[in-house]
Amino acid sequence: MTQQALANASGVSRATIQRFEQGAPGVKHATRVLIRRTFVSRGLVFLPRGEHGEGVRLARPSIGAAIHDEFFSRLVGEL
Repeated sequence: MTQQALANASGVSRATIQRFEQGAPGVKHATRVLIRRTFVSRGLVFLPRGEHGEGVRLARPSIGAAIHDEFFSRLVGEL
C-alpha cells in the first residue's frame, strides 16, 4: 500500500503518514488508531510483544498467499 493510498483510506494527510513512518513526534493517538484500523480492515493482524518481539501477519492467508509463498521461498533460498 502506498503512502497516498493509506492516506486516502485512513482519512489523514500523506504528510502525516510520512511523519508517522519516520517516527516523528506529534502524531496524535487518534491518528495512529485510524492508521491501524485501516490496516486491520485490509486483513492485517498486529501481534503483541512476545519472545520474538512485536509483529504483523495476514489475518486470512488467502489474501496474499502467492506473495507470502514467494517471499518465504526467497528467504529460505538465502539461508
